[in-house]
Parts: sequence; structure tokens; C-alpha cells
Amino acid sequence: MLRQELSPQVFANYFKFAIVRNPWDRMLSDYNFQKRKNSPANEKLFAVDECGQTRRFREWVEAAFSDPFHYEPRHWGAEVSSGMHRWSPQVDWISLNGKIAVDSVLRMESLQKDFGDVRRIIDLQSGWEIIMQKILKHSDIATKQENLIFYG
Repeated sequence: MLRQELSPQVFANYFKFAIVRNPWDRMLSDYNFQKRKNSPANEKLFAVDECGQTRRFREWVEAAFSDPFHYEPRHWGAEVSSGMHRWSPQVDWISLNGKIAVDSVLRMESLQKDFGDVRRIIDLQSGWEIIMQKILKHSDIATKQENLIFYG
């Protein structure tokens, strides 16, 4: 979307990066998010079955991937290119015309190191440590909670 709002020259001159997440963690996180959402059952993106019962993780994944375009992007807060859905591979989210459109891909699992590399590339001075600590704290807590919920 940003590319459509900028001239090709401006877009090409910006340093662009994306943060991706381990696919397993991404799906497990979304499953737990959908279950916990304070929304009607029909807005919980496959988390509730036709009988009103909460689906188990395996059932949810099967339902989501058997009909990934069931929910329109406006139902999950996105504006996406045609052919994209919420659970599309992350490489699709960061690509344009079949090519990765960012200069650097950061991994959530190594975000502190990866973000440090980006900071050096763009010569970003101090002040971002606090933001990074909050991101890492939330990420670590969320992953631990999700694994505890899943593995019991």
C-alpha cells in the first residue's frame, strides 16, 4: 500500500524492512488471539464451529486453510492485494510482482540482533532501546503464554 502512495523514485530510495515470524508461532498466536477476541463468534475467524464450540488448534488450521478467503479483508482489518488472505505466506506480504520488496527481513526470533543491524545500516541513534525492549517483552510473554496454552 505504501508503494502506491509514493513515487517510484521515493519508494526506491527508502530503506525498507519487514519483521516476519516463525510460521508455527504466527498461526498459534492468531489461533489464541481469535479465541480470546471480545467479539461475536462469527467474527472470531474460524475459532468457533457451526455448533458454537471452540475449535481445537488442528481443526482451526484445517478450517482456515480449507477456505482462506471466507472472511473478507475488512473483517480482519487489512487492505490487501487480490489473491492474498490473512494466512498467506509472509513472503507474499513483503513482495511486489513476485520479488521481495524490502531491503532487510528481520526475524521475530532474533529481532534484537536484526534490529541492531538495521539501526547500524540506517545510522539510527539511541532512543530505540526502550521501544525494542517493549517489543521483545511482549513477544516473549506472548510466545510463552501461547505455548503454555497449547502445550498445557
